[in-house]
Amino acid sequence: MTLWDHGFVLVAAGLAPLYSLWGYRQLERAVATGAAGARMREYVESIALLWLFGVGAVVLWAGQGRPLAAIGLAMPRGWAVLPGLAVSAAVVWFLSAQLARVKRMKERPVAGVEQLESVRALLPESRRELRAFVVAALSAGVFEEVLYRGYLIAYLASYMP
Repeated sequence: MTLWDHGFVLVAAGLAPLYSLWGYRQLERAVATGAAGARMREYVESIALLWLFGVGAVVLWAGQGRPLAAIGLAMPRGWAVLPGLAVSAAVVWFLSAQLARVKRMKERPVAGVEQLESVRALLPESRRELRAFVVAALSAGVFEEVLYRGYLIAYLASYMP
């Protein structure tokens, strides 16, 4: 591992989570005071940081001549991919059917709302915010996997058996 790797891990796994925690506290205060656009700014910043770290991890890894398969970025070969595709298609179909069912309901379910109280400041309140929130959530799902389950594990594996 190079000095670049050490620095990247320090920032991505050490400083970025602390910055995110600080940013969420700032968002809570901004939402509480009614600051316009606070959520959108947070979503856009989160998306930018996720892409920066995710793409940065891939570029740094590949730029060292390392195989992308070592951080989990390789397509399975042969028939082994078919079960994964089938399960993915079934999940997408199920979720689409559930979404269609919820959209047809006259009254929206509100079960579990009290569990969301601790993250209320982050929850979207308009269609525009919802779209940005979805992009942020999808970006987090992809790039956190690349960063933490790919790059960071490969980095740590070079030092630990």
